[in-house]
Amino acid sequence: MLTKPILNYFSICGRGELARLIAAAGEVEIIDKTWAPAFGEDGNWRPGYKAIGEARGFPGTMPILEQGDFAIFQVSICRCYCYCYCYCANICTRIYVVPFAFVIV
Repeated sequence: MLTKPILNYFSICGRGELARLIAAAGEVEIIDKTWAPAFGEDGNWRPGYKAIGEARGFPGTMPILEQGDFAIFQVSICRCYCYCYCYCANICTRIYVVPFAFVIV
């Protein structure tokens, strides 16, 4: 059985929101790591967010979606992964992600 996907994103509606909505529409539970507050007192992004992506070898951007040892960071890829995960949650045992393709077994 697959572990639940973990979505890392700020506590605002933005690039990570579509992945949340896809999971809700697909009635699939995800672990939503909401990072709050999104902004510091000076109005800029709160320090520390860049380190979240860099710790995984990604640029300092979000959203980041993780499932087990697997992690991805680009918005469109996170969205596609959530869609495929929701669609296939009950009919496949594993989803392999290859750049620009999904292989379902």
